[in-house]
Amino acid sequence: GLLDRMSGDRVALVLVAGDGLIRSPLTSDIGAVRQLVATARADAALLMPGSDLGAGIDSALRALARGQASEQAIVVVSDGEDHARAATFAAEDARARNVVVFSAGVGTASGAPVVEADAATGEPAPRIDPVTGAPVITRLDEAHLHEIAAAGGGHYVSLASDSLDSVAAAIDRLQTARFEDLVRRTPVERYQMFLLAGLALLALERLIPEGVRSRPGRAPAYAGVPALALLAALLASCAMNATAHNDSGNRYYEQRRYQEALDAYRRAQDLDAGNPALAFNAGTTLYQLGRYDEAIAELRAATAAPDAGLRAPAWYNLGNAYVRAGKLADARAAYREALLLDPSDSDAKFNLELVNRALREREREGADAEPPPPGGGDGDAEPGGPAADGQEPTGEQPAGEEPPAASVERQLEEALAGEERAYTLEEALRVLDLLRQRQAQQRLPGGEAGAPGAPDY
Repeated sequence: GLLDRMSGDRVALVLVAGDGLIRSPLTSDIGAVRQLVATARADAALLMPGSDLGAGIDSALRALARGQASEQAIVVVSDGEDHARAATFAAEDARARNVVVFSAGVGTASGAPVVEADAATGEPAPRIDPVTGAPVITRLDEAHLHEIAAAGGGHYVSLASDSLDSVAAAIDRLQTARFEDLVRRTPVERYQMFLLAGLALLALERLIPEGVRSRPGRAPAYAGVPALALLAALLASCAMNATAHNDSGNRYYEQRRYQEALDAYRRAQDLDAGNPALAFNAGTTLYQLGRYDEAIAELRAATAAPDAGLRAPAWYNLGNAYVRAGKLADARAAYREALLLDPSDSDAKFNLELVNRALREREREGADAEPPPPGGGDGDAEPGGPAADGQEPTGEQPAGEEPPAASVERQLEEALAGEERAYTLEEALRVLDLLRQRQAQQRLPGGEAGAPGAPDY
């Protein structure tokens, strides 16, 4: 309903749970934003679990940073649950930047059970608190939402009894960007057609017989034609050489001769600078060589490719490189971008879950944790690019220390030893956890699908 009142305005959309995600940058395409609102539930996997309204307001401020209006607004639609309790400070920061913050409350003070899909049946069922065994109840925290609006210079609306019309009216009263300030005179380059026409006339002049010319003494008629042909041949030769070097790099990559592959891709880049497919190939190879900072630079360039089929694996590989470089927050953002471009990428979903888990553990422990290795492969190259298989060199195992994969296998064998029997809940959960660890290890770069003759659990 609010979007229906925003015609002519630029709107951004931010989703918020345990963190904030800019789902749409500022745009005047209200219809596109409306579609994103309608499908927002499907994007829940892109967010960390929890509730941090302050992070959502901070994300909204980043989205508004590209706007030119002298006054802007943020509308927070929530039940007011805020584990971090930083939303009031974020709203004050927004007001200091001339951004008004409104809040809209969803839900009731008496509360209702949080409903989620049952893992076994898929049917809606109340979420159960693992500690108390009681259904989890969510309640409207109007007091907190009032605080947020007051700190942000706006007002609060209860959606249980009112609409956002008053918010829309308040936004209409804000001072907007003057249209004339946004208009820029940009010259349109049209010299190309005249240049081509001139070159064509020059070529035709060389073909006119000598006797027909008005002024004698010109060069022979055929003299200019080989020059044009030579120029075309040189341009074609450069393109062919770049392709040839790229193909050579692909062959080296398939043989896991990564340094030679990188040398070939570099030669191709020298001849075809700025090609995002070559940046993707070079970045993926640098990742295999363990040169993660250089891989990040190349893969970031590849994410600007016009082809979404290349951007998705580029974001995915970039996420893997960020993980290896210990930059988990950047990795999470990269995996999100990969999933927004290709929601069916199960490896990106798996890795995003691993990174979210590591970030939550890091927050709980209050210290830097060892980043988990990426769970999937390194994505698929575009046609003509290296087929990145995710294999990485593995270090030697310290003497006397049992590899984690072997330890999991041994524990599984012990837990499942003997004849079939009924398991207690605790035993079953332990077996399932071990199976999950085993599956995760198989999906890690360099992970094996199981030794010959190993049980297929």
